[in-house]
Amino acid sequence: MEPVKRMRMTPEEFLLWDLDQPDGRHELVDGVPRPQHPPEDDAPRGMTGARRRHDRIVVNLVAELRNRLRGSGCVTSTADTGVRIPNGNLRRPDVAVDCGRFRPDDLELDAPSLIVEVLSRSTRTADQQEKRGDYRLLPSLEVYVLVHQESPRLTVYRRLSGGSWVEEEIIGLDSVLGLPGLAVVIPLADIYEGVALET
Repeated sequence: MEPVKRMRMTPEEFLLWDLDQPDGRHELVDGVPRPQHPPEDDAPRGMTGARRRHDRIVVNLVAELRNRLRGSGCVTSTADTGVRIPNGNLRRPDVAVDCGRFRPDDLELDAPSLIVEVLSRSTRTADQQEKRGDYRLLPSLEVYVLVHQESPRLTVYRRLSGGSWVEEEIIGLDSVLGLPGLAVVIPLADIYEGVALET
């Protein structure tokens, strides 16, 4: 796969450009397109995208959130829909919940209140540092969740009423992810259903 050409774009230009890319979705960082899922170190040359464990966790989360939010006015989305950051970046979280306006033809979310990233070797640093910094700039965001793939463990960042953030670790299949702002509780056993965990 050819590396993405370093061209500077506005978010509007980027969203239209990204629709026609044959090698998958991208994010816009400092005006430059970047592959959403860079290849893992041991992936075959030219291969991009997420592995099956990552994909299973994302599908489980989308299904659980969709079922629990039915009738609430909040909509669950995948990385096909972008999130525009006030600093001009455009991110594509693995899973998000948007409780803002739903316009069917939009390419980005209106007001995401929950964002979830499933950690992988190629995105771990960006998810824990760059993206966390970006997502904190979203005035609508209440919770940012990092899902570890190899073991049942979530790192959860919650915005307090004064605007500061607190970090929480949730560990074990017997634990639950509580999302009070959405009136949702999801057992970790459901998030990791069908996922081969390392012991």
